[in-house]
Amino acid sequence: MVEMVESETRTPWPLLKTRFPHGTRSTKSQIVKRLVAFVPELSFGGKAKRQLCAGLHFLPPTHKFATPLVEDITDAGFVTKGGTYLYYEGELQEDSTPYEVFAAYCHALTFFYVDGQATCRAVKDLDGNQPADFYIDKFDKFGVDPDDQISLQAKDIRKLNTYYDRIFPHLSTKQFNAFRNALEFFALFQREYEIRIRLLYLSICFESLFLEGNDSEGIGHKLGLRCAAFLKHFDDQLDATATYQEVKCGYDLRSTIIHGSNYQKASGKVIRGKTSKATTELDHVGILEKILKNVFHYSLSDEPFYLASVDKSFGRKIDTELVLDKF
Repeated sequence: MVEMVESETRTPWPLLKTRFPHGTRSTKSQIVKRLVAFVPELSFGGKAKRQLCAGLHFLPPTHKFATPLVEDITDAGFVTKGGTYLYYEGELQEDSTPYEVFAAYCHALTFFYVDGQATCRAVKDLDGNQPADFYIDKFDKFGVDPDDQISLQAKDIRKLNTYYDRIFPHLSTKQFNAFRNALEFFALFQREYEIRIRLLYLSICFESLFLEGNDSEGIGHKLGLRCAAFLKHFDDQLDATATYQEVKCGYDLRSTIIHGSNYQKASGKVIRGKTSKATTELDHVGILEKILKNVFHYSLSDEPFYLASVDKSFGRKIDTELVLDKF
């Protein structure tokens, strides 16, 4: 079991402080860095340093490059049990942050292994004299939900490189696109506790990917239809009708929150009704999270759909090539 514990009770959801860029990226100056990070949900059977992709490596906790971060985590009062250390050595754009290198790989892991999630929660610059940066808040004790654990398999490393190569450029640029917007709000979703806000963040992700500016009528229907058609294209066993209903219910609840209507009443109706498999509010959010992870999973593995998600033609492409009249 991968876990990080402290004497105090830990929170049920791992938190993530995401550093997204706020200024224009420099393309003129690059800086060579040696960086190490800790990912508490991740395990890997290797006992020696191993390259994962260009510049990025797995480290065992006893490796000399991991030791400084291990010491900083211990000095901060945390006890580690499991988890994985990642090491990066290479050039960074002058305005890029070390965090983005590792956050991109964590996203790649999360969207590849959709049953778990990976979060980068500590980063140390080995060439500086400063202590590690912790991407947590006062409530986070580096806790790990057992359901979030990911076991990295050597056979998957090459496939993960494709995911990483398609995610990292969007975390290290200020230029807006729909795919980057969805990544940003998924990161916000990961570190949020309140169910209604989590639901809103998920809705933003779905809308960023599946809708265009001229989608103004029947939005819930379009979201559900496009999402179900897209996932059904890659998974013949998918219950497309159930997927459609879950996404549409999620949008309807999102509208209830936005327009100041009675959310508890609307949510209760969804839970008690036949349009969702959810039995609790938290369960409904979990179902939508899994659906969204699968959308990322398949779009990142398919170049034409990935490119469509970036240039805001994802929904149009689904309508043209995949959309089903009925399930």
